[in-house]
Amino acid sequence: MGAIKDTYDILKDLITMAKDADNQVLVDKACELQERLFDLREDNQRLKAKVAELENQIRQLKDDPASGLTPHDGYYTKQDDHRFFCALCLDNRKKKVTMIKDGKLLFCTECGNRIIMD
Repeated sequence: MGAIKDTYDILKDLITMAKDADNQVLVDKACELQERLFDLREDNQRLKAKVAELENQIRQLKDDPASGLTPHDGYYTKQDDHRFFCALCLDNRKKKVTMIKDGKLLFCTECGNRIIMD
């Protein structure tokens, strides 16, 4: 917030100087700028809160690699994604591994897990 505080201080000085010079137009414009600065400060605070929220969501997603996945018997899927993820790797090692599909057989190249799909 240092830049905002510095800008505010400059505007205060400008308003004082404009009043001393009896320049009402300049006083009005400086006051307008000051209002815009307050709006920017509020926007900045909202954006910082949003960034913190998104960083928290990212941390949660990294902590839970199964987030957003649907569990099945031995594998996971994700909506609108045609890949299959190995449940053993995800549940035991927290590693999202795409399984190879061959007909009705799913095979994990990491752990060797094999699933026959119905």
